[in-house]
Order: sequence, then C-alpha cells, then structure tokens
Amino acid sequence: TMKASFGVLQQGLRDVDAARQQDYAFAKGLLQLPSFDAPNIGASLFGTQSTDYFQQALYYARIVQRYVPPGLQPWNRPGPSRLRMAGTSVEFPREKSYPRFLLRKGDIGLATGAAAQNEFKASFSGITSQPELYGRPATLTGSGRLAGEHPVGIDLAVMSRHFGKAPKDSLVAGVEGVSLPAIQLPGLPFAVNPGRSDVAFAFSLAGDRIAGSWDVSSSQASWTSDSTRLATASLVESTIWRVISGLTQLRVHAELGGTVSSPTLKVSSNLDDAIAARLRGLLGEELAKGEKRARDAVDNLVNQQIASLQGRVNDLQAQALQRLPAEKGQLDDVQKKLETELKRLAGSAAGGLKLPKL
Repeated sequence: TMKASFGVLQQGLRDVDAARQQDYAFAKGLLQLPSFDAPNIGASLFGTQSTDYFQQALYYARIVQRYVPPGLQPWNRPGPSRLRMAGTSVEFPREKSYPRFLLRKGDIGLATGAAAQNEFKASFSGITSQPELYGRPATLTGSGRLAGEHPVGIDLAVMSRHFGKAPKDSLVAGVEGVSLPAIQLPGLPFAVNPGRSDVAFAFSLAGDRIAGSWDVSSSQASWTSDSTRLATASLVESTIWRVISGLTQLRVHAELGGTVSSPTLKVSSNLDDAIAARLRGLLGEELAKGEKRARDAVDNLVNQQIASLQGRVNDLQAQALQRLPAEKGQLDDVQKKLETELKRLAGSAAGGLKLPKL
C-alpha cells in the first residue's frame, strides 16, 4: 500500500512536468514570437481567398432555404396592387396534397459549335416549391465540355433536402483546365497567376453545421511582384520571394468545418513547407533566443515548486522505508508467538484424545 501511494505521488509530479509544456506555449504567445509552422503559413497565404469562396456558397445556400423553406410553413407573398394599401396573400399548404409546383424528373442537353464541340448535359429530379409535400430531395447532376485550344471539362452535382427536421443543401463541382484569375497574397507584394488549373469545390449546409473543401492544382503557375514594394521589402518578404518566384507547381487545399456561428478553416499548400523551412533557417537563432527566454521564465516559476514537492516526497519515502524493517520485525515476533501457541494447543489437544479400541 505504501509503495502504491508513493507511486501516485510520483505520477502527480510527472503530471506537473507535463503541464510545463503547455506553459511553454503560453509564454511564447505572450512574447509574440512568429510561428513558422506550415499550417499557419498556408492559412496566411490563401485563407482570405478560401473564405471568400465559402462565404459565397453559404450566401446562395441561405437564399435557397429562404425561398424553399422546409416543412409545411405558410408562404407570404405580396398581394395584388389596389388603390388602398397593398396587402399580403398567405398560402397555407396542406398535407397529402400535391405541391403547387413539381417537376419529378427532367433532362436537358445543349450543344453548340461545329460537330457539337461545346456541350452540356444535366439531369434533375424532385424540383418542387413545397418539398415537405413531395418528401424527396431535389437533385441535379450535370457534365459538360468546352472545346477549343484549351478544352475545359465541368462536372456538377447538387442535392437539396428541405423536409423533415434536418434540411440539408450540398454542392460538389469540378472543373478541369480552367484559367483562374491572379491571387494576391495578403500583406505581401506578390501575386500568383495559377494559369490553367484543375479546381474542385464541395460545400454542404445541414442545419447550422457547415462543411466544405476547395482544391486548386496547377503546373503552370507564375508569380508577379510589386517592384516598388519589393525594393524596400523586409528580410522575411525578400526571402519568401526567393522561395516562391521559381515555383511553377501550385497545390492548395482548404477545409471548412464547424458551425455558421463558429466556423473552422484549415488551409495547406505546397508552398508551406518550403517557406517555413527557409524562414526557420534564417531566423532560427533569434527564435531560439526567444523560446529560451520563454522556457527560462516558466522554469523559474515551476522548478522551485517541483523541487520542494520532490523533496517532501523523498523525505516521506525515506521515513517510510526506515520504519518498515522495525514494523516487519514486530510482525515476525508476533507470527512466531502465534506459531508457538498453535503448536502448544495442538499438542495438548492430541494428548487428551482417547482413541476407540478395535
């Protein structure tokens, strides 16, 4: 029991030492040391662009939910024009009745140019103004191709479920060979022209939960800079320019999650590791000094407390180990007396027994 108790005390000291690592991170935050971790760099370079795309998708999803509300909700429409003040017409849908508008299934195909070089085909189902009455999700799938010197391929899938307690809207799209506009890097005098790229986009809104992803892949990227600002650029900016100016490959991936009120965004790119490694190499010495100051400040506060606690635990353990032999000796004496008494009682009991004659 004594050994188990001291094991618990030693584990407590190890937990205190583990908490020290969290204190290191907190102290570094107070010193405002720059972070050159790859995920942080990816969010700094392409976080704004990713947020803009997701905000547009959320805006259109909100419009769909506004004009195609889930459930059997009354619709308010502007009333007819009249001499007096215009009123409002309220339509109350009823269960087990047909929606006001319903397109069960449809297909559409478009083709232009010589030999139908440009074409687009789409299939849709469940398009209705009152989805609760129909009870099935609305879907749209489409694919197309734009021919020419640089062909462009398009794939699209949309699903809208506006009935029940959990309405959901989702979109998945992919475009191959599209020319993207230049992307300005926030806070830096640089911009990247992705050129012809492959783009994939996904977004879903289910109640208050949002999820999405955005991917760009290009092997024809080029970089431009503001020569005026670059001439007076700082060491960090000029270093970043030396790293990225020769790259032609561009890979960007962004993930959206969380809720509408508390979203999360993760962005990564093929530039992150290259920039992070170069900056850590240039500024590693200064960062090491700052981290050492943070660690020393934490150690000055924690080491004294841990040393005091460790000393008290060691004293208690030493006292317990000193007392154990004496306590064990007393137990041995008692055990010997018990064994002697048992032998005596057993002998006297055996001598007083009379065995029956056969």
